[in-house]
Amino acid sequence: MALLDSQLCIHTPGSHFVAYEALRNLPEPESMGSRHLPVPHWKLVDTIRDQVADRGWTVHKEKLGISQKGKRLFGTMQLRGPDTMDGMDTCFGFRSSTNQSFAIRGVAGSRIFVCDNLVLSGDEFVLNRKSTTLLNLPQMVSVALNKFIDQGKQLLLDIDLMKQNWIDNQTAKLRIFNLFHQGAMPLHLFDNVCGNYFSPQDEHVDCQPRTMWGLHNACTRAIKLLKPAAQFSASIDVGRQFHLATGDVKKLVTAH
Repeated sequence: MALLDSQLCIHTPGSHFVAYEALRNLPEPESMGSRHLPVPHWKLVDTIRDQVADRGWTVHKEKLGISQKGKRLFGTMQLRGPDTMDGMDTCFGFRSSTNQSFAIRGVAGSRIFVCDNLVLSGDEFVLNRKSTTLLNLPQMVSVALNKFIDQGKQLLLDIDLMKQNWIDNQTAKLRIFNLFHQGAMPLHLFDNVCGNYFSPQDEHVDCQPRTMWGLHNACTRAIKLLKPAAQFSASIDVGRQFHLATGDVKKLVTAH
């Protein structure tokens, strides 16, 4: 899905991609208690942008989405720094809510240019704080981005290891079964994942390698069929199943 323009109706039920300007047009969030101090979505995005710039990084591309009539925000920023690898950007994924449905959270990830798939680590949230009167937003984001840089480096190492790990069809089938059995992806995507991996189209070059990385890409391609909020959650869950950015990918690739 492409980033939709600012004319998208942000109050339509469900989840939608939006432009940054749409966040500015949302109603000011209301406090839901004496200790609740909601962070406007635009303010969170601005704070992350500022902290990224302070570290000498640049935001190459940004994708934002909202759900529950603007109460929930989810997004990704493709970041480029001095250690960015050819063919991919380091990606910061984040989500927040103004209605206390979940805390502000962020994860490390990468965006793969060849297929525009989202790869998120799913084990550790580098940012995980509730919106309270004691929240220091700039400090929280600063600490999170410092952790994110370390986590992002581990993620790139894990991706390289998965690219080198060749697997047979029986191992691939077992991995796919486990992904769905453990609820990492909705069941209706089963045929899509199988088709992406076992019968990849010519243009889906990311799914063609008979490696753990090719299998992961078959999953993330299927995830792109979901609505934005579901894409974010499923990407995290799949990243968790592949142990990305946890230092445990080596255990995964040697398990079979």
